[in-house]
Amino acid sequence: ERPSRLPEPLPRGIAGRPSPASQERDVSVQPLEVTVKARRASKSYCASRIQRAWRSMSDRRIFEALKQLISFHQRGDPMLMLRAFNPQEAQLLDPAMQAHVRFRLGGAWPTFPPLLYYKIFVHGPVV
Repeated sequence: ERPSRLPEPLPRGIAGRPSPASQERDVSVQPLEVTVKARRASKSYCASRIQRAWRSMSDRRIFEALKQLISFHQRGDPMLMLRAFNPQEAQLLDPAMQAHVRFRLGGAWPTFPPLLYYKIFVHGPVV
C-alpha cells in the first residue's frame, strides 16, 4: 500500500522560498484499473459506445452499397449512369464518341456520405 503523504525530496528553492515540489501534498492514489472500470460501468459511456458502433455499422453499409453501385455501372452504358447523377452532361455524351466514365468516391474525412466524382474519357473524335 502506498503512503498517503509524499516525503520532502527537494531543499529550499530560490530566495529561500520552499519549492512547490517540496511542500507536503495529500495524495490519494487509486489503481488505474479501478478508475477505468468505473468509467466503463457508467450508463452514458456504455450508451455512447453503442451509438458509435451503430453509426459505424450504418456508415459501412451505405459505403458498401455506393461502392457496389459504382462498380456495377462501370461495366454498363456510361450515358445511363451519368444521367442519374448529372443529366446535363449526360446529354453531351453520344454513343459515337466511344466514351467511358470512371466513378470514384471521395471527399473530406468527417463528411459522410462521401461525394461522387467522375471523369469522362473519350476515345473517339469529338466534334
